[in-house]
Amino acid sequence: MLVYISLWILFQLLIEINCQISPDKRRRHTATLVDNKLYILGGSEINKVGKDFLYIDFSVPFNTRNLLLTDLSKVNIVPPHFGAGSAKGGANNDTNSWSIPKINGDAPPVLASASTTVIDQKGKMYLWAGIGSNVPILDTINLVWTKGSSVGAPNVGLLASATTLLPDNKIIYLEDTNNDNISQIYIYDTVNDNWTTKATSGTIPPKKSGMSVILGLDGQRVIIFGGLDFTSKEQLYELSLINFVWRIPKTSGIAPKESRNAHRANVIGNYMVISYGSGYTTENDILLLDISNVNEYIWTNEFKPSSSISISVKTTS
Repeated sequence: MLVYISLWILFQLLIEINCQISPDKRRRHTATLVDNKLYILGGSEINKVGKDFLYIDFSVPFNTRNLLLTDLSKVNIVPPHFGAGSAKGGANNDTNSWSIPKINGDAPPVLASASTTVIDQKGKMYLWAGIGSNVPILDTINLVWTKGSSVGAPNVGLLASATTLLPDNKIIYLEDTNNDNISQIYIYDTVNDNWTTKATSGTIPPKKSGMSVILGLDGQRVIIFGGLDFTSKEQLYELSLINFVWRIPKTSGIAPKESRNAHRANVIGNYMVISYGSGYTTENDILLLDISNVNEYIWTNEFKPSSSISISVKTTS
């Protein structure tokens, strides 16, 4: 599993296979943006672990009700899997092929879930082990494993955490602690290699296993969506990074009626792009939330490319 996580980090696949497909439902897949294409790999469904490999082209406008998917499964050498981690990185992003790199250092002995994954500007990939307080770090440029500090880290693995990298090179970890809500968050400083905690206030969301989190376009807030929760009908919450106050943001458009968990969320252009997951039956596989106006987010079926495509991936378990 670790080997294939590593090779996925290091590749940029540009092979075009023109076909339109209707893939199976999936959860705990990976969703990675490379050159305006969102690559979907693996995941699981009922009684099946997937090996699908496909992409959606975000360089052109589209409607989620008529989604064009390009299937690359025939060139996929990665075994069926779910709960993997992925990020664009590494020294070789133009080989147009899969490879299995040799990685030095002490590889983590086990990753119960690698999907809590972020990568910084220096190409270092941070994974949450899912068990204990181990923070494996993979240098995708030099291909070396190291470990982050566990001092002050949660004393239980955040197996189903949602994580994202903040502008100050800190990683915020949300959810799956011993609390019933997200009144406390963990923050890992990638520069100084230390942990801190922050108490939150406001309209605090309940504990929501399998939710997603992304960084807002202004870098001053994080937005969470979905998750498995039977105490609240709210699907969308926003946390200010200025005062750590939660609120339920104003939205318009047709909001999804069915919550989903174990999905993936990426920031692409002006949109929070939510892919697949578990818990929905009638709605589109891809959801779009326009987050360009912090005073009112808009649910929409229409994607319109902006002049610059940005990415802030993070994932759920």
